[in-house]
Amino acid sequence: MINKKALIIAAIYCVLTISFRLYMLLGNHYITRFGFYYTYVLTVLAIIPFYIIAIIWVRRKDYNGIIRGKDAMKTALIVFSIGLIVSAIYNYVEFKIYGSQLAQTYYNSEDFLNFLKSKKEVPPADYSKIISEQIALASISAFKATTAKVFSFCLLGISSAFFCAFALKKP
Repeated sequence: MINKKALIIAAIYCVLTISFRLYMLLGNHYITRFGFYYTYVLTVLAIIPFYIIAIIWVRRKDYNGIIRGKDAMKTALIVFSIGLIVSAIYNYVEFKIYGSQLAQTYYNSEDFLNFLKSKKEVPPADYSKIISEQIALASISAFKATTAKVFSFCLLGISSAFFCAFALKKP
């Protein structure tokens, strides 16, 4: 049976991360280098405190302060699973609605041009070619884009769930 406390923590994580991503998207913060590259990484790493909160809450309320590693891992994986499903749905919808528009805006922005200028090995004559290639790459399907993000979420999410469960278990 799924632990209700873990579900509550997972729901809070989902609401907060989607709110943050909507703020970045609708506030045109995605067109900055930080917004375009690091918003998703931050939302994935933000799950770690939610693992910790969920494990500690379940340990104190359901297990009287003593939790086995298996139960701690189960709690963390519930938070991870709900976060993964909701994040994947949000990523798909966001890419479907805003994906090509964001790519056009970012790759034609001053931030990306400054990034290209900082790369000494890239000659200025190639800037327009690189920009065109990046925009073309960004027009992949929403499913492929979501799959790439789900893979990174799984990689970071499962490993951090394991470490949190291991660190917070009390035999």
